[in-house]
Amino acid sequence: MFPALVHPAHFHSLASFKEQPTPAAMQSGQAGGQAIVHTVAGIAIVSVAGVTVHRNGAIHPTGGTSSYEGLQIQIQMALDNPDVRGIMLDLNSGGGEVAGLFDLVDLIYEGRAQKPIWALIDETGASAAYALASAAHRIVMPRTAQAGSIGVVLGHVDMSSAMEKAGLSVTLIHAGARKVDGNQFAPLSAEAKARLQAEVDQLYSLLTSTVARNRAISESAVRNTQAALFTGQHAVKAGLADEVMASHDALQAFYDHLNGQRRPAAPRAHAQQAAAPVSAERPAFRSLAAKVYGS
Repeated sequence: MFPALVHPAHFHSLASFKEQPTPAAMQSGQAGGQAIVHTVAGIAIVSVAGVTVHRNGAIHPTGGTSSYEGLQIQIQMALDNPDVRGIMLDLNSGGGEVAGLFDLVDLIYEGRAQKPIWALIDETGASAAYALASAAHRIVMPRTAQAGSIGVVLGHVDMSSAMEKAGLSVTLIHAGARKVDGNQFAPLSAEAKARLQAEVDQLYSLLTSTVARNRAISESAVRNTQAALFTGQHAVKAGLADEVMASHDALQAFYDHLNGQRRPAAPRAHAQQAAAPVSAERPAFRSLAAKVYGS
């Protein structure tokens, strides 16, 4: 039992995940011949797909999960690479674990001082995944994409009645009064529930204050979303995104922005930025993006 930053629809996937140790290849910065950072026209494409976890033994999304550890490696390499002009976070995730999230969010937020960073929510950026997106300079999303679910959830399963019907009982031998709080073999006590609620509330404050900092909006505005999901233009109106556009147009827009040599301003809920001049030599991103995402 642990607090999670995940949309309830994805809670079971997170609960069934078993963290894997970090392999030696990942620790050494190698990825078995696979490119660690995908780039197109000077843009690093960092994919956040599936449930987000602290570690899963891989740099890139695998087995329906993305690890904060792998994302940190990709983002830091992109920041350090002089050939990378900007970073695009490509998100399709309902969120996931708390552990490791906020340090990665801070890395992205601080990385904005080094290079332009955009986030594309295509098609879900919820809870922990939205926290990652919020750290970017700018958030864009297709009209059917959903952003938000800025909240914390913790689940407790009481198996005591089912075990009693099965003729089973469990005795926990322990030291420390709070050691077995929240165990599944007994109903959740009022004291344990209050302690867990306080932990959830503390994490919620950290999440809402972090998103407010990243998006340059008030924390009350973040809390007023009530952890709801917002689709397309509604997300823009709520201050959770900056513009609605198709995914292939987002990559093109970012390239045009970089070509205009303008560093993006910090996000504002309703600010509209003028379009950057279009290069006559810009690449055809529909085909380039297909190569990146198909690699």
